[in-house]
Parts: sequence; structure tokens; C-alpha cells
Amino acid sequence: MRSKRVVQLYSTLLAASLEAGNDVGRQYFFSDRFARLRARITADFELEQQAGRMRADVPAAHIAALLIAASDGLQIQWLLEPSVGLETTLRTFATLLAPPS
Repeated sequence: MRSKRVVQLYSTLLAASLEAGNDVGRQYFFSDRFARLRARITADFELEQQAGRMRADVPAAHIAALLIAASDGLQIQWLLEPSVGLETTLRTFATLLAPPS
């Protein structure tokens, strides 16, 4: 289970990096991190699509960006309401990506 303090720290640092004049934090940590994460997840999803284990009618890069957004958004909801199920909700997201039967 994720540590609330780590999620709070991440959220605080991300918000602070968006402030005007804080290009260093945004560029060298968050922008680069998101770009690397999107690229890695996109590549994994493309392999899953090619293998027929994941729906292929949606671009893998879009799904990767949505997964990251869902994960970050769920973390914020979890901070505000601990009963929000991070893992179970993300599993639901995975179910939506299954190829049509």
C-alpha cells in the first residue's frame, strides 16, 4: 500500500513545479518523468495490442496518458478519502482495455 506521506509529498512537489518561474523542477523532474513513463507504458501497451491481449482500436499512447492521469487522480482522491480503492479501481481500468470478446 502506498504511503500517504509519499503521495502528499509527490502531489505537493508537482503542484509547486507548476508555479510560474519554476521551470527547473518542471522540466528536469516532472516533464521528463512523465515523458519516460508515457513512452515505457506506450511500448508495453503496443506489445499487448499486437499480441491481441488488449484492445487495439485506441492508440496505445492515449491509453498510457489516460492510465497515468487515472493513477495520479486516484491518488489525490485517496488522500481526501482513504476508502477510495487505488488498486481495485485501476484493475477496473485494465478491464476496460480488454479486447472485445
